[in-house]
Amino acid sequence: MTKTELLRILQEEGIHLSKQRGQNYLTDQNMLKSMIRKVNVQSSDHCLEIGTGFGVLTEALLATGAKVISYETDRKVFEVVSRRLGTHPNLILHHEDFLKSQWTQTLSAPVRVIANLPYNISSSILIELWMKKRFIQDFSLLLQKEVGERLTAREPGREIGFLSILLQMEFSLKLLKTVPRSAFFPEPKVDSVYLHGISKPSTLTENEAPAFLQFLKTGFAERRKQLLPRLAKIYPDASNAFVFLNLSPHLRAETLSPSVWLALFRKIRPPHS
Repeated sequence: MTKTELLRILQEEGIHLSKQRGQNYLTDQNMLKSMIRKVNVQSSDHCLEIGTGFGVLTEALLATGAKVISYETDRKVFEVVSRRLGTHPNLILHHEDFLKSQWTQTLSAPVRVIANLPYNISSSILIELWMKKRFIQDFSLLLQKEVGERLTAREPGREIGFLSILLQMEFSLKLLKTVPRSAFFPEPKVDSVYLHGISKPSTLTENEAPAFLQFLKTGFAERRKQLLPRLAKIYPDASNAFVFLNLSPHLRAETLSPSVWLALFRKIRPPHS
């Protein structure tokens, strides 16, 4: 779907796009084809799309022969894409908020997540994918450039956040390309990046994951301050864990690698808690 075609649909349907919902649609056809080609989508794949929109990416995925499950929350947009693509035998459309859905219950195989994520909820979606990692083969996501660069940052510094640690623990991350803001309509204020993440063997058990997520959030809550005093307010064994792991009591959250965060978590957190 070109920008001209999208504008025609918006006018005919009386649809007004919302910045609050992050409704910026990819209209650059060459960029779209490149996205599909770079991650080598095959006819045997099961793809999960978050944010169907008007079906631009959906159509490209279906053209590969892959099976696609797609979620869209906007009622008017869903009605349009249902008329356009709803009868396709390889497509299941859901008019539902992905983050409130029971998406894992309908899967018959691990999925490849491919999506143009709304900027305003990208962090929440990334956490959901991390929590349900066992259902995911890989993900390929269009994200705000700054977010993608922070997620893939390796050197200690202000770029590192709790999401960087989460995702780097469970996925091999790579920025495949920069996508200019001109490739979207309406044009956002920033460029995007195409982030690819391949699932790695899990380092956390399913029961540990929620507690580790909270542990990281606690550690990064006051990132300009030293880490130990912040953790010690909630975790009584924090000081002993720092000594055991030979960590400086003056460290800040962004200086620890994913493996050290995991070791610290397991030393601080009582077994079976």
